[in-house]
Amino acid sequence: YDDALQYRRPEVAPLDYAMTQNNRATLLSEIATLPGEDRRARLTQALRCAAEAVALFQQFQQAQYLEVGKRVLQSIRRACGDDFAALWAAAGLGEPPDWLLETEDTDSSSAMPALAERVQAYMARWQAADAENPQVAEWQAITALGERLLVMQAGAENLLNWDALREQLASGYNTLGNAHDRAGDKAASLAAFERAIALQPDFAMFHRNRAGTLIDLGRLDAARAALAQARALQPDAPRLAQLQAALAKALEGGS
Repeated sequence: YDDALQYRRPEVAPLDYAMTQNNRATLLSEIATLPGEDRRARLTQALRCAAEAVALFQQFQQAQYLEVGKRVLQSIRRACGDDFAALWAAAGLGEPPDWLLETEDTDSSSAMPALAERVQAYMARWQAADAENPQVAEWQAITALGERLLVMQAGAENLLNWDALREQLASGYNTLGNAHDRAGDKAASLAAFERAIALQPDFAMFHRNRAGTLIDLGRLDAARAALAQARALQPDAPRLAQLQAALAKALEGGS
């Protein structure tokens, strides 16, 4: 993480910087428990890293990452125990926010460690992935991690912004659909786009991508319906004319 921060600077890539600081905070908190380590110094470092990450997530209105950052900072607060007030002051972070001082619900806090572990794995995998040139295996792994998170919603409603997670996971499935399309697997591409729509049904691009794949598969009645849905959601999208022309050509049996 220290090496990564040489390149992920806040003025160049603020969100990458914040995510790396968040991961670094978790690791510093764990290092604080090791024999021979300066516990107070490591926890003070962890508080600084986590607080900076939370501030950046809030500044750039990244709701999903903000929820993760808050949970990391809360876990470090618990690790500080009775030393929290002194270590927070030593970190020079001003007054702690009210949400950091609130007592967590017992049922929710019991679910937090497993949830936090899955969130960290999901976010780290997402952060490292290539969305411009997506590979099927990579985005299958990412969406699988996201699905594992979703099953934890029951009993953990207040621990995460689940709507934001669904939106991000829908985007992941859309990327997976593009990866399958690049690999020539139209059926798998269609399945990925349809899962994206199930997670975020009002996002027009997913419907356009589904319509295009249905045309490629020769399922023209379904393509017409998908295109109508896409148009209803975003009537001025430039790609609609291209898709309509492709559908008309397919209906005419053109080659």
